[in-house]
Amino acid sequence: MEYARRLYAKKIKRGSKYQYTQVIQFNLNNFAFVENDKIVDTYYIQNEEGILLNDKLIFVQIYIPNLRKKWYTSGVENLSEAERYLLTLIEPEVETVVELGKGDELMEEYIDEAVEVSDDFLGEAYDKECALKDLEHREGEQKAKAEIVKRMSQKYEIDSIVEITGLSKEEVEEYITSER
Repeated sequence: MEYARRLYAKKIKRGSKYQYTQVIQFNLNNFAFVENDKIVDTYYIQNEEGILLNDKLIFVQIYIPNLRKKWYTSGVENLSEAERYLLTLIEPEVETVVELGKGDELMEEYIDEAVEVSDDFLGEAYDKECALKDLEHREGEQKAKAEIVKRMSQKYEIDSIVEITGLSKEEVEEYITSER
């Protein structure tokens, strides 16, 4: 919400005629609230009485689990064009994406291009890239911990290292003997 608010506020200049620009933020959520079966939910800024205070700042929440549930229970033929398109953005399996786009010329063209540049997976490339970076980061942290514990072991007893670092005795011993 803060990001959308900043985009909105950035266009307002002091002393101008306040030409408000509309900002619409779309959030693809990999969660859904309990007892909310909506696939798309739109939020505006309003007061306690429900009076709309600003129609230029809009938040659109898209609940992927609810969309997948509809797809699973109703089948692809009962999905709207927009729902099918959303699923093609997040579905990692090429065969499934091809099935979702079948019969829609624009979607088929998009899918063909996406398949051409992909490596047998779609949709989750960004997530996988982030996960790999996170894994590298964690491995780097583990190496750093091992190095620190090894240096500490040259001056301190294991019990002192456990007390100082908060690691378990087993973890300290593993770091000392590891080849990291």
